[in-house]
Amino acid sequence: GRGAVGYRSLLGQPGEGVPVEGQSGAPRGSTDSPPAPNAPPSARDAAQAAAPASPQAPAPPAPRVRSDEDPDRIPGSPRGTEAKTEAERRAEAFGFGFLFRPSGVVYVISSDSMLHVLGLPSGKDMQRPAPFLPANAKWSSPIAVNTTMYAGTAGGCGGAPQGIWAIDLDSDTKPDVSWKTDGGPMVGAVAFSSDGTLIAAVGAGQTTGDGKANAIVALDPKTLRVKDWFSAPTADFVTGPTILRHNDREIVAAATRDGRVWLLDAKSLGGADHASPLHVSKTVLGTGAAVSAAALATWRRLPPAAAASAPAAQPAQAKTADAATWILLPVVGPIASGAPSTNGAISTGAVVALKLADSGGALALEPGWVSHNLTAPATPVIVNGVVFTLATGVPAIASGRGTPAVLHAYDGATGARLWTSGNAMSTFASPGSLWAGYGQVYVGAHDGMLHAFGFNDERRYRNER
Repeated sequence: GRGAVGYRSLLGQPGEGVPVEGQSGAPRGSTDSPPAPNAPPSARDAAQAAAPASPQAPAPPAPRVRSDEDPDRIPGSPRGTEAKTEAERRAEAFGFGFLFRPSGVVYVISSDSMLHVLGLPSGKDMQRPAPFLPANAKWSSPIAVNTTMYAGTAGGCGGAPQGIWAIDLDSDTKPDVSWKTDGGPMVGAVAFSSDGTLIAAVGAGQTTGDGKANAIVALDPKTLRVKDWFSAPTADFVTGPTILRHNDREIVAAATRDGRVWLLDAKSLGGADHASPLHVSKTVLGTGAAVSAAALATWRRLPPAAAASAPAAQPAQAKTADAATWILLPVVGPIASGAPSTNGAISTGAVVALKLADSGGALALEPGWVSHNLTAPATPVIVNGVVFTLATGVPAIASGRGTPAVLHAYDGATGARLWTSGNAMSTFASPGSLWAGYGQVYVGAHDGMLHAFGFNDERRYRNER
């Protein structure tokens, strides 16, 4: 295909044969017919003299790298060097050009661990597929930041080492780098601090050399070289890191298998000895309970009185000094006897809210509130101080029937339940199927139904506007 658009498939339409781009012979668009073999010599000489010289094969273009000429362009999409089609011009004139222009892309990792950059409207490869992860690796939670995509591997599937992999989305050569833990498996998704540092959790395992286990590591986002780390023998992390901002500090939070939440300083994860956390909470687990494999959630609330009384010229840090910061931990099974039972007895699971306390810079997590009894709770979604918790109802074993999913809405500061979806859903939820957007909360169910729940107040507000 045309070099300006990058890689294109040569798959043709049924019954139409090989596309023109894949055919050999005369260049496309040529209308000149070669002279007959029995034509007189003069005719053949004249035809050869009139024919243009055979074009030389163009030199392969230099590998393209990211350019700042169009900072709004999505990495991996065409660079806009071609003239727009009539359809694109008309689409832009009507204000919906993003549906037609090839600026939207989908990043897909196939089962052979190849990265595909697909056009959003067409689903076709916009670039040549590139190797990203080891074949047959068990990978999870890919995330793209700026022009780089990251993914973690765990479990040793396919003989793949356990670690983090990064690939440049905006280069034709797709260079990639990796960091191996040489110890425990990667846990959950990676996170990023405000300066771009990659933060990752590593589970328990046997280390070799300078390997890491029971650790939180900070990596350079481009080279994946270790910048800092925290490690402790009793810190068997089972959730990925969550980064929250408290006043002028960035705090890394992660939960361990025993139901404790560890707080670390993002600028110095473990202090000088790489083993000193800011705080470790008491366990919230009862007998036989476990921390949900989903990640933590966090949110901040500025009391209205503090916001109203703060002078306009007062620094932002002072205005948020009294802000309440909450960490939400999904638990499967009963909760510990010391945890507050604000919404009845807990037997199958719940979401536990822990409040961050600050005493002269010394941080601590205090018991806050506990949701109602939930079956296989997911990581909550917080919208304007309302905590949406989903009892997914997912069966404990694959052959189980499960229970219908139920969505609950809680006041994030008090734990008072504001609303429940009741029996609106008839089957359990699909994994990772809770999200919010456009004034709605969405849940995808196992039976293929997508449920959208919205606030009446939000709808009324939009209508009045």
